[in-house]
Amino acid sequence: MRVWADVYSAAGARQGAGPVALKAAGVTRVLDGVGTIRLSAPGTDARARALLVNENHVRIYTQATDDAAVREMGRGVIRKVRASGSPTDWSLDVEGPDDLDGLTRVSTKLLRKYSAETTSDIVDDLVALVSGWSATTTGGNTTDARFDAVSVLKALLGLCEQQGLHLRAGTSDKTIEVGAFGSDAGLRLVNPVQIMAGMEAQDGLAFIETIDIEQDSEPVCTRLYPLGSGIGEAWLTLLNATRNTPYTRQVVNVNGIDQHFLEDFAAVAQYGVIEKMGKFNIAPLSNSAADVENAANALYDQAAAWLTRYSERLDSYQVTAKKVRATIRPGDKVRLVYNGVVTRD
Repeated sequence: MRVWADVYSAAGARQGAGPVALKAAGVTRVLDGVGTIRLSAPGTDARARALLVNENHVRIYTQATDDAAVREMGRGVIRKVRASGSPTDWSLDVEGPDDLDGLTRVSTKLLRKYSAETTSDIVDDLVALVSGWSATTTGGNTTDARFDAVSVLKALLGLCEQQGLHLRAGTSDKTIEVGAFGSDAGLRLVNPVQIMAGMEAQDGLAFIETIDIEQDSEPVCTRLYPLGSGIGEAWLTLLNATRNTPYTRQVVNVNGIDQHFLEDFAAVAQYGVIEKMGKFNIAPLSNSAADVENAANALYDQAAAWLTRYSERLDSYQVTAKKVRATIRPGDKVRLVYNGVVTRD
């Protein structure tokens, strides 16, 4: 297997006459956050020492065999450079964040407001604050939003949380994708009793080495009372919301005031009534009836997304596998086929 990196300046200009050969590389991809890259090159390589320097950008590639397709492992920025050695070996190790770090270095400034705009339009406008970046968005409702002195990435993540969506790096330079995701990556993880002829050549098949399964019902909530910004009886509630999908708005009078809530009936049937008060950072852009209604609908959207997530038990699968030749992106689905004893918490 060959691993190498193409190196670029912070301005995007290609550096050096060719790629830098690597001893090893690692990429950690993250859903709704900034991932990391790690590279190791021979310390005796003068080109590696000249090119793998702070704030240069790298694109990491791998090729399993000479006749296999070249696959991009990831992209990122060099932030830490460390040289280490012994009488028999000298190594240059670098690490840093992936490309999404570029969205953390530009601020929304104060009082950036959006009134009754689509999620896609808000995402496009926020991303346009960072030179050269673009976005692809699917899903989301028309909503209001306000951002004050936060990074572009934090603003995007706040919008995604409100709409029940996710964010990840795109497949090309300086791009992001926003959506629900869940597409099939075309990869099966299996633990065959024996490896049959032809299995090694199947790029859509990887072999499980270890597997750990955890089932956690501690965070489950079946009835949510959402509150927006405000104090006392001036809390923003669902009173002025007009949405009723996926949950019908309900109200009960307790302590002399109406208290609005959402309930997942299927989860109640399975777990019983588990109540939580949810505090969300949503406020009307003004006191006008239209803005109060828009804010109440934004509160509904975020509360419904939260309840959809927490009305079910969380089942987590942690797998290590070998012969992974397909690129798996955060938010993709893989098929897991396993027979045998597993580690279960």
